[in-house]
Amino acid sequence: MAIFASEVTPEQISRLFESENFKLFHSTIRKDLDIEDIEYEIFLRSKVNDRDGYGDTSINARIKINQSWEKIDELILLEEGLILSINSKFSKVPGLYFERVIELCVKFALVHELVHVQQFKKGILTQEKMRELKGIRYEERDVEIEANNIATQIMSNKSEFDKRIISILTTKESVDNDNLPEILDLLGK
Repeated sequence: MAIFASEVTPEQISRLFESENFKLFHSTIRKDLDIEDIEYEIFLRSKVNDRDGYGDTSINARIKINQSWEKIDELILLEEGLILSINSKFSKVPGLYFERVIELCVKFALVHELVHVQQFKKGILTQEKMRELKGIRYEERDVEIEANNIATQIMSNKSEFDKRIISILTTKESVDNDNLPEILDLLGK
């Protein structure tokens, strides 16, 4: 019996983004991070362009700060980056399990960006800080490490399955034939 690879679609991400569950989650995390007073628009866009105008699929989400660094204008989730990230790591996960994986990955991207909103509010994420970080690899930037750590903590507190999926998402690991049975077994616990 052949097992077909799972593949997330833009429609699945869009449905999740527009769901009441996602809106409630967004609101809850804003409250937990004490950033309810920071106003911005939240968008789901297909992709973002790099400095040369080419589509950059390595980005899952981003915040856009206004030119004078006075406020955050937008929080943007990017379908193409999310799709690439989810499909490359989790395509072996079947059916309903895969739906849960999609939800966890998209919510993780949201929480990561909300931590950046919190860093902005606290004065940690500044224009000067961003200039300083330009010469440091993304994975080694303290603001990114903190955003990943807090997002991991928040997203891993529900179940062992969630914790395992987030662990895979935040490392170079992916789901393969060897670890799939163990991962699927965790959902039942």
